[in-house]
Amino acid sequence: MRNIFHRHRYKIIGTGDRLSLFTNEKDGLEVDIMCKCGKCGTVIVPESLRDKVLIQAAKGKYFNAPYIVSADRLM
Repeated sequence: MRNIFHRHRYKIIGTGDRLSLFTNEKDGLEVDIMCKCGKCGTVIVPESLRDKVLIQAAKGKYFNAPYIVSADRLM
């Protein structure tokens, strides 16, 4: 994630379930994040961190997770 995103704080702008292709079970949580400079992307957090991230999103907090599965920068 360091090579994709810089060290600014990212706001959570959206969340969604990530489903497994073969079993249609929840495989994690996709979180859309955006920085104040306009850089945005999607990170995938494990299912074990779902409640923590959803509470952060509901309260309008910045994204804070101890680890992620993968990340993609959109802009």
